[in-house]
Amino acid sequence: MFAVAVSFRITLRIIIFHKADVESLNSIYPLISFQSNLAFVKNPPSEYMASTGRPGLDILGGLDRMKQKLKSGQYKSQYEFTVELEQLVSAVAPDRGCYFSAAA
Repeated sequence: MFAVAVSFRITLRIIIFHKADVESLNSIYPLISFQSNLAFVKNPPSEYMASTGRPGLDILGGLDRMKQKLKSGQYKSQYEFTVELEQLVSAVAPDRGCYFSAAA
């Protein structure tokens, strides 16, 4: 258990690579903006939300917010940035009609 805790603390100390991460988001953006159903994913019909319990998701807005957080130095580690990106991409599940394997 000790080794796991130490490893996790080390992971949290990996420095953030602001420029490279902004470039990564810039490269992901065209892949995602190419999707034809972004408006539906952002503002799904009430029937969809009632049946799935999932609200709309502004994917491009999420990427924009992440970029701003990078530029303003709000991420404390590379791990924190990576987790947030994974959560955003994972929130776009196949049942929403999107699949972003290249972005993950």
